[in-house]
Amino acid sequence: MMLPTRLQGSLNNELNDGETILWLDQPIASRMARGAWPIVLFGIFWSTFCAGWMFFTINMAMKTPADQAGLFAWLFPAFGLPFCIIGLGMLTSPIWVRRLALRTVYVLTDQRAMIISRSFGKTHVRNYTPEKLNDINRSLNDDGSGDLIFEKVISSHTHTHRNTHSLGHGGHRAGGGRSSRTRTSTTTYGFKCIKQAKQVHELIDGMVLASKPVAEQD
Repeated sequence: MMLPTRLQGSLNNELNDGETILWLDQPIASRMARGAWPIVLFGIFWSTFCAGWMFFTINMAMKTPADQAGLFAWLFPAFGLPFCIIGLGMLTSPIWVRRLALRTVYVLTDQRAMIISRSFGKTHVRNYTPEKLNDINRSLNDDGSGDLIFEKVISSHTHTHRNTHSLGHGGHRAGGGRSSRTRTSTTTYGFKCIKQAKQVHELIDGMVLASKPVAEQD
């Protein structure tokens, strides 16, 4: 298949001498973009809130007498701009996801599986040698397309904040201290949104088997 010139160059640079390509394809861009729609829905609420907040603060600044407004009254609405930009990113996420899909190629060789992508002028490569391809999670759609997940990465994020103080009996301060909340997120890596996922899975299993010593292939 024909790949974008720079993506093809990245693939050529990554291949070892004598390494043979068994299969390669790009993710189905439209299906990848479709998966970003939940982000768009959240972005609608986010952007609506940010726009409302900025409208309110600008309106308040305009109603404040000129001799009382000062510079801060007009700078205060500007604090909402970064959040509006984040909302814009959410609303346009299908475009960015589709763009990344068109700059990504999945490759299976006789030595490994590779995910190669280009973004912001850089090439990103994830390699999976045969021993990392023994526990693939496969999901299929009715048309035979689907995902082959090779790896799940769980990340933990701990947020610590100071508790507010309250007045207890006798007017003494109570409470205080710090509390923390940990959130976990899971990121999956593999051949996502590919055509003929079952057949590709079988090719991977064949490559893994062929990589084993003859005594272990029985």
